[in-house]
Amino acid sequence: MGASPSIVVDLTDEKIAFAKPFGDGIGVNALQADPVARIIESTEGGAAVVFDAIGPGKTTEQLLAATRPGMHGWKDGGTAVLVGVLTAPRRR
Repeated sequence: MGASPSIVVDLTDEKIAFAKPFGDGIGVNALQADPVARIIESTEGGAAVVFDAIGPGKTTEQLLAATRPGMHGWKDGGTAVLVGVLTAPRRR
């Protein structure tokens, strides 16, 4: 879709390597580096669009922190998209 750079964050190098052919992106292993800091550094302030595909509390916080900030009426911010939400199993 023309995103540049595309940035993939995961906890395993194997999943990061799997995603590489889908873009010219940057891979960040969240066990080895702070993903929010890497995204802010790589995008000069925050990403235009950020997706969270798993949804536990920690990644949702990171999703918002990694999205480009904006100010109503002055500067457009980025878009944060929560794709998946991890929920606790139901008790019966």
